[in-house]
Amino acid sequence: MTVKSGTMSSNGYRRANELAAAREHAECLSEVLGILVRPLLCIHTAQLPDTHFVVDGIDVLAPAQLIGWLRSLLPALLDMEIIAVRTAARSKLDVRDVPAPVTDPEPHENTGTGGPRQSPPLRPGPPNGSLPPPERWRRSPPEPPSPRPSHARPKRSAKSRRREKLVVEALTSFAVLAVAAVWLPHAVQSTQRKYATPPTAVASATGPSQPPALQSGSFSCAGRGHGWTLTVPPAGSGTYQVQWSLAPDGPWTTTTWQPGSPLNVGGLPSGGRVFLRAEAAGAAADAPESMAMQKTPSQSC
Repeated sequence: MTVKSGTMSSNGYRRANELAAAREHAECLSEVLGILVRPLLCIHTAQLPDTHFVVDGIDVLAPAQLIGWLRSLLPALLDMEIIAVRTAARSKLDVRDVPAPVTDPEPHENTGTGGPRQSPPLRPGPPNGSLPPPERWRRSPPEPPSPRPSHARPKRSAKSRRREKLVVEALTSFAVLAVAAVWLPHAVQSTQRKYATPPTAVASATGPSQPPALQSGSFSCAGRGHGWTLTVPPAGSGTYQVQWSLAPDGPWTTTTWQPGSPLNVGGLPSGGRVFLRAEAAGAAADAPESMAMQKTPSQSC
């Protein structure tokens, strides 16, 4: 593996496709989860010019440097953003398992027609309306085994096998990086809270003691120039205190959520985010609370 004039190549072939795939998957996750995802390429089998270098704005690492590099990154997400990312990942991503190797179709006998080969059909997406995985992560259904003919088919070249192995390793490394970017900051903060001395909690004499479950709401436009209105379905049978803000660190606006009624938050700008946190009315300062984040529509209202 060599890097010259900002171009990475191996055995005389440029590796621009692998870099483009890493950037494409990072942009896909960034759009789905609503956070900034940093692309990374970890190459396992090739001899690299250095254990860590940057090509076309993408970090390229040797396997031995991956864990240390991840641990050296500073936490970039707040507690509320981590909860929002986890909620978005569960509702919008179809995570099954580690992607299977991408293989080229086996060569067929020359029929003289010169027509293109037919690709196997893709497995349909999930029926519940969640976002299907990117095209490069979809796997074709297994073909039924067929008896091998007496004469063996021509084997694939060593260059084709190396290319398949590099693609699989790049996708696997990117999946590990995406999981680590979400999990590591939350694990560090959980460890800090675990060894901190918990304050004494005083239960409220009246009202619910648990925070409401904040479901995904819907946006409506009452009139142009008035901003978007977020409507959250009713939650529980008690009275709750709700705070909302356009930024994760405030300022916060406080309102009361009556039992059996939806929560309405109006005057929201287009193309932004609204953060919600709710707790039982009259609860102690250290009482548990629910948190959520939703993106406002990009159209003007």
